[in-house]
Amino acid sequence: AVSPAGESSEKIPERVGRTELAGVVQTYRIMVQAMNYMNLQKEQKELARYLCGRTRQGKLPEWVEETYGKAGIHSTVICLRISDMKDLQENNTEEARIFVHRTIVNVTEQALKPLGDVLVNPVDEEYTAVILFAERKVPTEELTETIREIFSVIRDLVHIGMDAGISNGKEGFGELAEMYQLARAATAYRFMYG
Repeated sequence: AVSPAGESSEKIPERVGRTELAGVVQTYRIMVQAMNYMNLQKEQKELARYLCGRTRQGKLPEWVEETYGKAGIHSTVICLRISDMKDLQENNTEEARIFVHRTIVNVTEQALKPLGDVLVNPVDEEYTAVILFAERKVPTEELTETIREIFSVIRDLVHIGMDAGISNGKEGFGELAEMYQLARAATAYRFMYG
């Protein structure tokens, strides 16, 4: 294709790349990325507050049900806990700890994706909530095997030990906070009793 100025369409991006427009486009991209990151942080904090709330008055953030809500959906909550937290904090920089947390999120999302929709939400530095939304009730044995694989990959990649607690699966969204609390309690039980 040739532009009205007689240039080929392959040369236009090259010419535009050297103009002020390229700077504006790059600035806009950075602003959009920053806004997306801020929105993600806000959503993660909102969900963490809901999951950690001690009262039944807590309300599931609307975006969760809007994003994952389907008729007949089954929810299972998994709580992942970094068992080497003291070592992670004492022997790593903040950037390295952020990398570890991103690795946990990415590996978990990829491993559980074949089972259904996955929402991985850091709750704090030690705990990560994983909510699996599936069209069928996923057997605990299948989840346990997948979590073992996740832990193996994480151990190989970032040398971190982890524990997990798994809630019973329920149909719908009504009890996600209670399910998270039970899964989190299971990680404490493993920590105390091995």
